[in-house]
Amino acid sequence: QSLAFWVAGPIAIILILQSIITDFKLYPEVANSFWVMLRLGIIPISLSAMLLLKSKKFSADLIVGLVALYIAGIHSYFLTKTGYVSSKYFHSYIQILLGSAILPMKQRSFFLLVFCVLGIYVGTILGGGYHFSFLLSGDAMFLKTYILMSFLLFYSIRYARVATYKAKFELESELQNRQEEIDRLVAGQMLAKEAEY
Repeated sequence: QSLAFWVAGPIAIILILQSIITDFKLYPEVANSFWVMLRLGIIPISLSAMLLLKSKKFSADLIVGLVALYIAGIHSYFLTKTGYVSSKYFHSYIQILLGSAILPMKQRSFFLLVFCVLGIYVGTILGGGYHFSFLLSGDAMFLKTYILMSFLLFYSIRYARVATYKAKFELESELQNRQEEIDRLVAGQMLAKEAEY
């Protein structure tokens, strides 16, 4: 968490500021002060979430989920304003899914988050007058591939973490057993010396 706060945090802020500049270059007719406020809103929300995670007073899954849904929500707004299918914000949903997959979330929370993000995306597309068949053609085909990649990434990292924790627990148990054995030997030697005297 400390690494995420001091390394990933500044990098994310730089990327957000860069994206604002890019927005004004690509979509000058729709980028305005409200647009910038939505973008900048990611920074305090994300920093607050990280501080709450460090305090361990709230559910990490809930915080991560709310931040991801906020980002998905504002990209839905961007999608409606920049041409739906031709908008570069289509791929932002892929980034959200892949970003969530590497976080230490519970399985149930990850499923729920993926479902909500996809629901926001599909709802936005249908709201723009497109048919479900759009999801089976063009760039949307990539979405299915990246969903599969997200699940594979999530479970790969999940099992790697479980294996790491298991190995750490076994090592600590072994060290504890060795220490107890040493303590017993030392106690036995002390009793033997006391018996000699």
